[in-house]
Amino acid sequence: MKLLKIAFWFVVIILVFIFVIPLFLPDNVQIEAKTNIKASPETVFRQLNSLKNWSNWSTWNQADSAMTVSYSGPDFGEGAVFNWKSKVLGNGQIKIVNSLAYSSVRNELDLGERGRAEDEWVFKKLGDSIQVTWNFRAINLRYPLGKLNGLFLSVTMKSFQLEELAGLRDYCQKQPLPVSVNIIEVKPAKCISIADSATYTELSAKMEAGFTALFKKAEAQKGSITGAPFALYYNWDTAEQIHYRLGLPIMETKQLACDFTQEGGKALMAVMKGSYDQFERYHNEIQLFAMENNLQLSGAPWEEYISGPGNTEDAANWETRIYYPVE
Repeated sequence: MKLLKIAFWFVVIILVFIFVIPLFLPDNVQIEAKTNIKASPETVFRQLNSLKNWSNWSTWNQADSAMTVSYSGPDFGEGAVFNWKSKVLGNGQIKIVNSLAYSSVRNELDLGERGRAEDEWVFKKLGDSIQVTWNFRAINLRYPLGKLNGLFLSVTMKSFQLEELAGLRDYCQKQPLPVSVNIIEVKPAKCISIADSATYTELSAKMEAGFTALFKKAEAQKGSITGAPFALYYNWDTAEQIHYRLGLPIMETKQLACDFTQEGGKALMAVMKGSYDQFERYHNEIQLFAMENNLQLSGAPWEEYISGPGNTEDAANWETRIYYPVE
């Protein structure tokens, strides 16, 4: 008889926990966690704005080595989607629904039977650090199990957030500084120029010969050089022909007529100091900056050679300015 009473009250307690307590629980649960990261806003933002980059720092998926994942949509920003299937962690989806460059990223989470959620990552500059605030919101929790899950999340989620933020912090603080990109106004410049094409392996030698010819032409005609030499790239195809134009800004005279005008207008510009093996990284980051800030590229990019092998053998003193025109 005593065992029956114990069993009865045990069942009552379980029923109260499942059906009564959820009556007093909220429909939505919000949990917030913060950390400070000594890194640039671009570095932190790019780790969160690309769902593929989450594997660099997140330990969440390590709980199930058999988890299957897939990605769809763009590689980063609004519309990027991450799907997972796991016997341990369940199935779900994360989708980026709002992205504001270097300021915030907001996601929607579909957790299947566990309901839906939102999270938002907000970045704030604090001295030499970035304060990252992660807001997680479980929304429209269903009675009764959804609300009980919300209660569970309110107890356990904070420690999980802090662990993930620590991984993000440790990863970002090891990364090199990003390329600094500025939006500037470029003045038009009249030039003498050479339009040509070359394979990737021919390019360096043909450019050197072309610039030598331009400087000799300016010297022979007593032309006044008004700017640094540049190379304008109409395409970039390392497997085929690269079409380009070499230019030297001059003051036009009766003896020396200009044959090309480098158009002015708004452009993205980055200053590269050092050897030319950095070119690919700089070009890629300028293009990434344009996409992150919803800027439309509107013409051929060009490289302006302020100093280089012709000025000094020390590559550390070489300076190249890279431009991308934008609308």
